[in-house]
Amino acid sequence: MRYQVTESINLASERVRGTYPRTLRIFKKAHTPNWYAEFYADKETLGDSSLKRGKRMSSSMGTADQREAVKRAIAWAREKAEEIHAAAHGLRSARESSLLHYAERFKERFERQIAQGARKRRALNEHLLRLSNGKGTGILQQEFSSKSVTQVSNSEILEYFEELEAVYGDKQRAAIKTTLRCLYEEAMREDYPELQFPRFPKIRQGVKTPTYFDEGQWQRLLIKCRQMAGTDSKGREYASRKLGRDEFLDIPHQTGRHVTQRNFLELYQLLLLMGDTFIRVQDLYRIRVRDFAVIADKETGAEALAIRLPDPKTKQTRETIASTPRAVDYWERIKARSSSVNDYCFFNEYERPKGAPENGRMYDCFLACWHKLLEYADLKTDKFGRKHTPTSIRHTAFMLFLERNQGRVDLQTLAWNGHTSVQMLEKTYLTHINASKRIADLHHGSEDIEQRIRQRGSKQGRLL
Repeated sequence: MRYQVTESINLASERVRGTYPRTLRIFKKAHTPNWYAEFYADKETLGDSSLKRGKRMSSSMGTADQREAVKRAIAWAREKAEEIHAAAHGLRSARESSLLHYAERFKERFERQIAQGARKRRALNEHLLRLSNGKGTGILQQEFSSKSVTQVSNSEILEYFEELEAVYGDKQRAAIKTTLRCLYEEAMREDYPELQFPRFPKIRQGVKTPTYFDEGQWQRLLIKCRQMAGTDSKGREYASRKLGRDEFLDIPHQTGRHVTQRNFLELYQLLLLMGDTFIRVQDLYRIRVRDFAVIADKETGAEALAIRLPDPKTKQTRETIASTPRAVDYWERIKARSSSVNDYCFFNEYERPKGAPENGRMYDCFLACWHKLLEYADLKTDKFGRKHTPTSIRHTAFMLFLERNQGRVDLQTLAWNGHTSVQMLEKTYLTHINASKRIADLHHGSEDIEQRIRQRGSKQGRLL
């Protein structure tokens, strides 16, 4: 206490009649003739549980007479307590209808869906990171998050999104926009059915070049990965041969570590298979040996690799075909080192939680080896300076396939096998292939037309 108290009287202890806070007292300061009054506002009323005794309220009573000071103290304390109660009630009401409140409800709903197997824990963690993070750019770290959702203005949202664009760019801003919509949907679901979404600033959509490796970079990446997989006692590369189960287990490996020779061998086979089958990164958690089968054409005897995986959107299992002979060979190597058809194709020794395989250690192992490989190959970024991610593998598979075939491919079939659409292929990949490399395609199309015309003319001649 910064002042010296010369005299103090607790009104409740002295059994002074009246309605007032039980902690109310009057006291005198040194060198001051007038009486002062103080009491502690209840911390529950204030809505701040971090306080020990509550919040101290103090004021001069403006008189040196003790009896008059008591009367004024009771009136002042009663009025002050009513103000605090009204303010706290309004704050509590705002808090119960704020984004902070609906974030808790959203989290509870998401937890129930995870328990039912309908949602993934990783998705919830991503939402929570957008709500609050170390950079202070989370939704709940903004001032408007403590206001009632009915009082949040569009200008506040606009200013927030402008700050996000300066820090993260369009991609992260779009993700935070999704989380913010989830909170508003919670408010609309029960409490405010007539609530309107804020007019979010429009996110500029542009055609971006996908991050991918060109032909030379891809070959370099594969060579470096082979080298990191190591050699046996005879100097033969593990990655260049089909290994049996016992040979595979003999490759140097240490339990608990991610960056090992055996894991780099699996990463090498993973890159090869993804490069010829367009498997998505999110499929790596779940694909098993039993999901693949070798089929043969009855007329030509040509072999192809059939893949049966659930569609990412519809969740219905469908079969796609990888017709390259290399894909069959790559899968045969994976099958040879597996103990059964129920084994996961990659990093099988790392456990995967039932119903949520992506939450296991497999992905951590894959990422550790992937980043180490990019560092060793000096390919962390593409030619535009953007960081390569695991999705760059799938982008590379599409880009190299289209470039090697100079566009002469059935896009509908390619889209089906790649679990995508023709529009996505055209927008994401074909628009970035050098037009000069596709001149032959134009001639190829015109030759087909001329050939059809000649065939039709010859048929008409025979009819005549």
